[in-house]
Amino acid sequence: MWLVTQLLALAAAATQAGANPSAATPPMPQTIATRQTLFAIPFRIPKPDHVSQEPVEVQLWVSGDRGANWDYYSKAEPARQQFMFRAGADGEYWFLVRTLDRSGRLRPESTGVPGLRVVVDTTPPKLQLQAQQGPAGQVTAQWKIDEPNPKSNSLTIQYRTTADGPWQPVAIGRQNDARPAGTIQTGEVTWWPQAGSGVIQIRAEVADTAGNPAVSHAQVVTGQQAGRPQQLAGSGLPPGERPRVVNSRMFELDYDVESVGPSGIARVDLFGTRDGGQTWQSYATDDDNRSPLPVTVDEEGIYGFRVVVLNGAGLGGQPPKTGELPEVFVGVDLTKPTAQITAAKQGTGHESGQLIICWQADDKMLAARPVTLSFSEDPGGPWTTIAGGLENTGRYAWPIDNRMPHGIYLRLEVRDEAGNLGAFQTTEPVSLDGFRPSVRIRNVRPLGQSARRPPATRYYSR
Repeated sequence: MWLVTQLLALAAAATQAGANPSAATPPMPQTIATRQTLFAIPFRIPKPDHVSQEPVEVQLWVSGDRGANWDYYSKAEPARQQFMFRAGADGEYWFLVRTLDRSGRLRPESTGVPGLRVVVDTTPPKLQLQAQQGPAGQVTAQWKIDEPNPKSNSLTIQYRTTADGPWQPVAIGRQNDARPAGTIQTGEVTWWPQAGSGVIQIRAEVADTAGNPAVSHAQVVTGQQAGRPQQLAGSGLPPGERPRVVNSRMFELDYDVESVGPSGIARVDLFGTRDGGQTWQSYATDDDNRSPLPVTVDEEGIYGFRVVVLNGAGLGGQPPKTGELPEVFVGVDLTKPTAQITAAKQGTGHESGQLIICWQADDKMLAARPVTLSFSEDPGGPWTTIAGGLENTGRYAWPIDNRMPHGIYLRLEVRDEAGNLGAFQTTEPVSLDGFRPSVRIRNVRPLGQSARRPPATRYYSR
């Protein structure tokens, strides 16, 4: 629980104001920001000058509209020395302590300047990060922050050139920040990274004045690695862990809430990580507090998720800590597998009478038995399956019979775990004439002159 020490002197000020109406109006207190919705507000009551002014009750009054209206919130005995306050929503709250003495007088008699101003903010900033490499090897990162109360100088950018290497800080000067437009702040920074493996991982983090963090990642592929699929690299997957793969940036997570209790569910939040639990950020809040929970991510990659629930009594609701493992890993894969038929030729030896089809197929997460081969007489189909559910061996021997046409087109289909389909078909027909019996004429003779062997001569003895 978060403790607000500024109210320790509120009751004393309230008592003095009641005893001395001509006392000067206290100054407006500075605003305090917090991401906690439940916190304690302590108070201390000084000893009064007269027994009739001795408080028998301490009251906490709250305004949710900056002093336009005040509401009685709760009361406490002077010996208790604190109130518990729960905010029903994000916003700015003003607090005032009033005392009721033995004579029945409420001090101060009217509400006025608050003794404490607290901004409750549970929503993290929205942070977007993009990066690209220039022709001279420099890296430029651009960011966009959407936050009405950003914490000054809280933005940090780091990079690393290997998947398990140390993060290197990037210097961000004031000249790198563009002027904010409303709640939007944009900027960019350029630097020359150290040499690495060809994949530069970049990480940005920012916070608001309440302490809510936001993290965003980007990466730049350089050198020989350029153009190769990197969406599943640097994911922080534990050894042996396989993510659940989808082929869309929008998907749903099913969840079950146990031990709800009579207070019910107040809030369901989804936290995500891109580095195996080292850093976490808020991804979504379930509007109806019921499964499933819709999720939208910005790009391909491996995401780890944890669902956090706050009940009506204020229990739970804590974001995952650094190093805490996700409950589930989700791989967002929008890239189709590569597929190509490399050869189709007649077999020899024990494979005589078979068409040998060779192919190449590649993907970081191919499905089990991902290959299907088909043929058609026409390049536009319809297609007839030769064999489906094949392993990605790169070779298949297909027996050919006399019912096949003289020439056919071949089609290769390859699926990955996300359901993405890579396909390839030949642009020229494959001839099957070599599989048919052939006859060669070797001689011509007049009718009746057979080339058959004459009958053997018989000899008789006398």
